[in-house]
This record gives sequence, structure tokens and C-alpha cells, in this order.
Amino acid sequence: MKCIQITISGDIQGIGFRFNATHIAYSLNIKGFVTYTSVHDIYMEAEGEENSLESFIEWCTTGPFSSQVSGIIMKETELKNYQSFEIRLTGNKQTATSSNLTARNQVIRYCKEIFHYSL
Repeated sequence: MKCIQITISGDIQGIGFRFNATHIAYSLNIKGFVTYTSVHDIYMEAEGEENSLESFIEWCTTGPFSSQVSGIIMKETELKNYQSFEIRLTGNKQTATSSNLTARNQVIRYCKEIFHYSL
């Protein structure tokens, strides 16, 4: 098990990057969170097995269909033993967890309809 901090920059807002990242993390059994930073980058902490993290990072380098990732910074950090992967909303403490299947199904439907992206 490893934990990595990931910061992604580029044209990544308003395209479902966080929702797609949550679905990909869920499918790879990765725990942690994703949020926007104050400078509109995406920040994630991801914990999982090394091969799952490698697949997740590979996905992060391109992101969802309409994203344009221009930079990615990664740093290994100590394990925090996250229980799920969640979206942390910018500016408050609300979260959307991957275990909420209703929200997850809405995200999948939204991504398929809007981005023509198969999850």
C-alpha cells in the first residue's frame, strides 16, 4: 500500500474530472479524495496497491474525454487509511462518497450523456 498526493493542472474545470476520478478510483479500489485548489488545479490523495495507483496515475495524465491536462505533480506521503474515495467540495467540508451508489449512478449517466464517455 502507498499513498500519493497528486496535483493536476490544465483545462480541467467544468468537465466532470472529479466525478470521473471518483469512478476510476472506485473501480481500482483506491481510497482518498479529490478537490479543487484555490488556483483551480485538482488535488488528490490516493491510497492503494502500487499497480492500481499506476493505472490511476496513467488515467490522470489525460483525464476524461474533454480535459486537457498540462501538468501533473506527484509526491508519496504517509498512509492515512482512507475508507472510501470522495469528492471534497471546495470551500466547505461536504463530501460525496463513492459508496453512495445513487450518486455514483447519476455520475455515470451524466458522463455517458454529456461526454460520450464509457466508464
